[in-house]
Amino acid sequence: MHPHRRSEHFDRAVKKLRKDGRLMDALRKKMDRVLGDPEHTGDYKTARYAGLHAAHVTKNYVLVWELEGDVVIFRDFFHHDEY
Repeated sequence: MHPHRRSEHFDRAVKKLRKDGRLMDALRKKMDRVLGDPEHTGDYKTARYAGLHAAHVTKNYVLVWELEGDVVIFRDFFHHDEY
C-alpha cells in the first residue's frame, strides 16, 4: 500500500456525504484499491483535473487523486453531474 494524504477539499466533499453508508463503503473500497495500485486508471482529461487520475466509485460518483512520488493525494470526490 502506498502512503496517502487527503486534501481539505476532499475532506469537505466526503463530510457532506457521510450519512450515506453505502456510498462511504464504496468509497473506502475504491480508496483501498487505489492505494494498492494508484495507476490503475488513465489520466483525467478535463481541464479542471488535467494530469490527475480518476475512477468512478459508484455509477454516479467520481474519486480524483494524484501521485507525488510514492504518495497518493486524494483531491476530490463528487457526483459527476456536479462537475
